[in-house]
Amino acid sequence: IDSPPILFSKDCCVDDAVEKIQQLNRKEFLDLYRACDSVIELSLVEGDWNGCLLENNGQIMTWISNFMTHQLFSRGPRRWDGKSFEKGSKGTNLFRTYDDGDIEREHRIDYTVEPSFYGSDKDAISAKYKS
Repeated sequence: IDSPPILFSKDCCVDDAVEKIQQLNRKEFLDLYRACDSVIELSLVEGDWNGCLLENNGQIMTWISNFMTHQLFSRGPRRWDGKSFEKGSKGTNLFRTYDDGDIEREHRIDYTVEPSFYGSDKDAISAKYKS
């Protein structure tokens, strides 16, 4: 990669950054991901993180991804809203209810840093769901 597909200024707010990322197609997003530094310490990601689904390799796969995440995985009148990474490499998924906007937590995970599937020279956070 010669350069990332988009540049962020130092005063770019989160909403602007998310909007720019949402406009990327899958290839552009993976190019940006590969241009970023790897996670070094898990303590840097501890806390609640809002999430959003991105374009997933075409309209059909994007629709399927949205349906599976917000309908099947959510299990109720709510939408997936992100992940919470807790101390001790434990975490959970966050869901926002439709009626009052409350956050509910379900689907526990263990997370670690492992080699990335999308770049052999990179490490990434790997989430393993608990049964």
